Order: sequence, then structure tokens, then C-alpha cells
Amino acid sequence: MAGDKRRIETALTSITGGYGMERGEAYYLRHLHAKSIKETFDNEDVLDFGASADLNLAKTIKAAGATPKRLVSLSPAFANEMIRNTARASQAEHGLDTEIVAAMGEQLPYPDGSFTKVVIINVAEHLIHPGQFEEVVSEATRVLASGGATYMSPVHMRGDIILVATENPGEYREVLLSALSNRHPDVKFKFEREEGSRAGKTKARLGTLFIERSKKPGKKN
Repeated sequence: MAGDKRRIETALTSITGGYGMERGEAYYLRHLHAKSIKETFDNEDVLDFGASADLNLAKTIKAAGATPKRLVSLSPAFANEMIRNTARASQAEHGLDTEIVAAMGEQLPYPDGSFTKVVIINVAEHLIHPGQFEEVVSEATRVLASGGATYMSPVHMRGDIILVATENPGEYREVLLSALSNRHPDVKFKFEREEGSRAGKTKARLGTLFIERSKKPGKKN
């Protein structure tokens, strides 16, 4: 437990900004490539993986009239008392039905297949240590239920290559989308480019990485 706490506290140093920024329905629909917040999250088991202290996704879900079976707002930053208290204050002010959990993305404290929707927004840019991106994708895949979907955005893609930021500005590591597929043959990986996204110096485009687990015959979530 002490080791896990140290890892969570260490992760705080990689989390910069995001708090105090209101992100509403249009923002999430763009990243999710969805038509309706209510249809996406109603009656689902939802994990907000990398939640903001303002609990913006939870607020957006409530405002849209969606009622998830379960909603977890998770971030390593919630190990920090000030940030955790900010989240609890937002939860109380807006009457949000969500669990506030401090945990590392590489060590999610949930059994396999716990969630039907996993939302990972503005997290990829913080995954800068060797293998960290793959570990987080593995955990997001592990907790995904039959028939469920993970949304990871924004992600930089160049062809079949995901560009993952490093500690050195302007430098990237390359992760093959096909390598992720081979490592996790039980799910489908798909990249959806953000509308209007233009290739930059790296010739990569911004978009959303979808991870989908097919629904097993006769399986009810």
C-alpha cells in the first residue's frame, strides 16, 4: 500500500493544468465522436479515467439527463488533499452521484470487465515514461466489459503509429497500433481522426483511439 501511495504522489508531478476549465457537452461529444451524451452514458458502468478536480464529465452527464448505473471519477491527483477536497466540493455543489477515487492508471483497483464505458481524455500527453502508455492501455482493456468501449483522446497518429510524448519536448516514442492489437487480440482498436485536424511537423493527426470489446453471445451487461 505504501508503494502504491508513493506512485500516486509521484504522478502528481506530471499532471499540469486542466482544473478550473469548464468542459461541457460539445467538448465531450467531439472527443467521443458521439451524437448524444445521454445515449452514450445512460444505464452504463462508467469510468472517468483521469477525471478533473471539477468533475466536468460527471457534471456533463448529469446535465444531459443521463443516469449511469455507476460512475467513477478517478485520478492519481486525488491523492492530493487539496485537489481531492476540490473534487468533493464540486460533487456536493452539483449533487453528483460519482465515486471519487485516487489511483494510478497502470494499477486500476477494479476486477476484469468492471466498466462498459471508459473515458480517457487529456491523459495520453502525461504518459511519458517507458511502457507507461502500453500499461495504461492494458489496464483500460482489462477493466472493459463485454460489449464495452474505451475512448482515449486526444491521441497523435501517423499511419499505423501512435506518437507518445516523452520528457523531452518535441521528442516522441512510437507505438504500433498493430502491436497493441497483437497484445490484446480480444479487443478491436480503431482510430478516428478529429474533424479539421491537420498534420503538424510530425505528420501526425489528432484523434480518438477507440478500444471495443465485442459482446459475447448470450452475454447481458
